[in-house]
Amino acid sequence: MEQPAVEDIAGAMTRLHVQAAEDLAGYLRSLPTEAWEGPTACTEWTVRQLAVHVAGGNIRYAGIAHRALDRPSETRTNNGRAGAQPLDLDSLPGDQLVDTLVANAHDFQKMVGRATSDQLQQMAQLPFGSFPLWSVAAIVAIENVIHNWDARVGSESQARIPVSWSVPVARAMLGWAPTLASGDKAGAEGTYLFEVGDGVGPVTLQVRSDGITITPGRTDDPDVVLHLTSDQYIRLLWGRLKVHQAVQAGDLRTDGDPSQAAQLNKVFAGIGN
Repeated sequence: MEQPAVEDIAGAMTRLHVQAAEDLAGYLRSLPTEAWEGPTACTEWTVRQLAVHVAGGNIRYAGIAHRALDRPSETRTNNGRAGAQPLDLDSLPGDQLVDTLVANAHDFQKMVGRATSDQLQQMAQLPFGSFPLWSVAAIVAIENVIHNWDARVGSESQARIPVSWSVPVARAMLGWAPTLASGDKAGAEGTYLFEVGDGVGPVTLQVRSDGITITPGRTDDPDVVLHLTSDQYIRLLWGRLKVHQAVQAGDLRTDGDPSQAAQLNKVFAGIGN
């Protein structure tokens, strides 16, 4: 399959980023004040703390785009006003925090949308390495989609990532899987076949003591097969799907030893919160 142009990838990912940010903003605005102190899938964070994290991340990514493109910063931090001085997000009222979260998603989209193909290849520094700007657009979209689910599932146990988001994210996450596989590989070594639904297709994962290899396509002799929705596939790689619990609940089917499948939770243990 031919790789899409970087402009198309970046455009699709920035649109998804904005959709996830605006949807999260709508959810947050709908909550009563006390619900902001409720739990999230990020066990150390309340809803408000998660919102602060997402807003702060969107500010940082907007700044990364400005620096990568060598343009004066227009990052919005003060109730959506361009050029405002950075504020302590923890102290912002909820409505201003939400406005900040969304404004910086739009700012990132605007900057990336103006970039040429060559500019999208400019390297940008993230805490875990340097990546071209078009690839950064993918990771910020993925983070906003995941954290949208994180915020909801604390009070909506059946929350799922919408298929219209999970399919493009599932495809984009393939390149990020080695970075996400930062956990213990001992006991998880083997070949896994992910039969991912929703049109994503099969993915083969090989786990070794020194790392992983993940490729699209089906292997002939896997040790374990996991039948996953695109939502489950994303949450597994991001450390948000407890395999043993999902199997026990009948939400996830495996062919082969389910206890080996559960070892993947050590490999994909999640990155912080």
